[in-house]
Amino acid sequence: NEYFCMTAAKKAGLITPEFFLSENGGLFIMCRFDVTRDKINMGFEDMCSLQALGTAQKYKSSYERVAKSIKDFVSGEYLLEAREQFFKTLVLSVMVRNGDAHLKNFGVLYSSPSGIVRLAPTYDVVTTTVYISNDIPALSLAGTKKWWHRKILERFAVAHLNLPFDKISDIFNETAEAITEAQRLIPAYINDHPEFREIGESMMKQWNAGVDGM
Repeated sequence: NEYFCMTAAKKAGLITPEFFLSENGGLFIMCRFDVTRDKINMGFEDMCSLQALGTAQKYKSSYERVAKSIKDFVSGEYLLEAREQFFKTLVLSVMVRNGDAHLKNFGVLYSSPSGIVRLAPTYDVVTTTVYISNDIPALSLAGTKKWWHRKILERFAVAHLNLPFDKISDIFNETAEAITEAQRLIPAYINDHPEFREIGESMMKQWNAGVDGM
C-alpha cells in the first residue's frame, strides 16, 4: 500500500526519500532522509515540535496551521517550493484517501541551527480507507475533517499558500496523472502476490473515486 502511494508521490514530482520493495516483494523499505550520503546527520523537526505540541496532539491541529508553520520556519528562498510541495502532498492525500497525514508526517530539515531550512521530503502516505472504510483526514481544513471538494482546496491554496491559480491547476492535473500511472502497476503486483488482491483492488477503487472527485 505505502509503496504504491509513494510511487504516485514520486511520479507527481514530489521530493521523496529513496524507497523500494524487497526482492521478494514483501517488505517496503525507505531510506532515512535526515542523514546525507556522506553520513552527516541533518536536523529534523516535525510539525508537532514546531507547533509546541506533544505527540499525543498530532491530530489536534489544522492544515492552515501547517501552512503558517511553513511560512514561519522555512527559509525564504525555499518557501515557494515548500508551499507547492505541501499543497501537492495534501492533494495527493485526498485523492488516494490517506487519512493519516497528521502533524508528525510533515517537517523541516536543516544542516545547522543557523542554516537554510527546507521542507522535509514527502513520506508516510498510505490509503487508510482500505482498512477503515469511513476514515477521514487527520487534520481539519476550513473548519472540517472530510474529503474536501476541489473548490475548498483551491481556496486554501490561494488564501494560505499564496499560490497562483495556474500552479494550483497544474498540481491537480499532475497529481491525478501520477496516481493513474501508479495504479497501472498494481494489477501485476496482485498477480504475483494474490494475498494483496483484496487490498489492491480496494485501493484502485478508492483512488478512482478520489481522482474523479477532483
